[in-house]
Amino acid sequence: MLSNPLHIIALGFGSGLSPVAPGTAGTLLAWAFGAFLVESAPPHALLAAVAVLFAVGVWACTLTGRHLGVADHGGMVWDEIVAFLLVLAVLPRSLGWQAAGFVAFRFFARAPSPPDTADLFRNQRSNRNLHRLPQRSAASPTNEPFRALRVYSTDV
Repeated sequence: MLSNPLHIIALGFGSGLSPVAPGTAGTLLAWAFGAFLVESAPPHALLAAVAVLFAVGVWACTLTGRHLGVADHGGMVWDEIVAFLLVLAVLPRSLGWQAAGFVAFRFFARAPSPPDTADLFRNQRSNRNLHRLPQRSAASPTNEPFRALRVYSTDV
């Protein structure tokens, strides 16, 4: 983790190394950090900070994923942190609203996601709800036109 400062960012300053629920640990860190920011910065400044943190996070998580050999390692929780900061930026500034936002955020973070659009076009099976798709037949079109839709590369 200490070999590169970007690893520290991607791993949520160590919160992603939690042996139990690293995403929740990252969200709790974001809540603590966000509570300070919400009280000290106007909403437009907080939104600008979230945009900058998002850009830094893309860089940090891409590099960390390459070094780990896994494009989306479970310990990389920077996305949880930045996303919850965005939630805090738009919620009313009361503890009750923040707690409700935390519960809703964690619920939707754990809920099964809809099938990925690129996977639907490629007719590939995945672990998420794609078991209902028909298998590719010899008459099916190839997936070459959809190569540009890939979000990340498995070549590291």
